[in-house]
Amino acid sequence: MTIFAHLLVSTLIGSTLGACATDSSSGKEPAYLDTSYTAFRDGLKECTARTGYMPDEAQSLGPFDLGQGELAWRECAYSALISFIVPNTNLPRLYMALIAKDKELTLGIVEKRITRDQRDAQIADQRDQIIKREQEGERMKSAMAEMEERKRQDMIMLSTYSLLTNLRHPAR
Repeated sequence: MTIFAHLLVSTLIGSTLGACATDSSSGKEPAYLDTSYTAFRDGLKECTARTGYMPDEAQSLGPFDLGQGELAWRECAYSALISFIVPNTNLPRLYMALIAKDKELTLGIVEKRITRDQRDAQIADQRDQIIKREQEGERMKSAMAEMEERKRQDMIMLSTYSLLTNLRHPAR
């Protein structure tokens, strides 16, 4: 899994914003991801403490209902995302677009134009696109690092070969 996609899987916006489940296929994430992820999770816990809204209990709500304190919780969650994740990603605009979309769809629920399930499905689609883009970026970064390492090894071999050649056949 990518650096920040890990944060999005079953976490970002929609009814799962507070769940913070992970989906890591690599099993190894950089230390700064752990720090950002931990700070984000802590931020979401603080949002719950401040607003009293429990995202895990949203399943009991009707299709056009918002939970008590949900709007305040969502605003707090957006702030946590902006504070802890957006500064550490290569795709900040996509995260900001996801927040804007969630706000738009949440208003649609209030106005009874869209259901909670519809919002969740649309946000999940957008979230999946971010995950895909993050994964592509990580693959590219990994391939570039591998190429740089090969280049470094080639330079060492060439330098060693030149040195040995000069030792065997010193210039006169």
